[in-house]
Amino acid sequence: MVDLTSLGVLLDEASQRLAAAERLRDSLGALSCESESRGGHITVQVDGSGNLTDLRVTQSAIDSGYRNLEYTILLTLRQALAALHDRVEDTTAGMGETGAAIVRGYSRDCGGDLSSHDIIR
Repeated sequence: MVDLTSLGVLLDEASQRLAAAERLRDSLGALSCESESRGGHITVQVDGSGNLTDLRVTQSAIDSGYRNLEYTILLTLRQALAALHDRVEDTTAGMGETGAAIVRGYSRDCGGDLSSHDIIR
């Protein structure tokens, strides 16, 4: 026979965990980070999922040449992703293994060297 009191407690705990997960999803989804290249010639913005939501490029950045421009856009995007990673880490601090798993997911998505070296001045 099932103990209804224990079942009720389990259902309450599950409901609380679901509500906490929904709040976390909403918090992470609301995040946004912006990064600007040295000199301010390129600005990128990413949303809480790491999607590029805004890209601004000055005429002087365009005049710098295709390879230079491409590199700096990608570098600035990676800097915005690194900032997002830091914000996710702050948001999930104190969540134990669940928070660590979320941060690992963002780390994997950012990937590579996230140094702040810029070549457009």
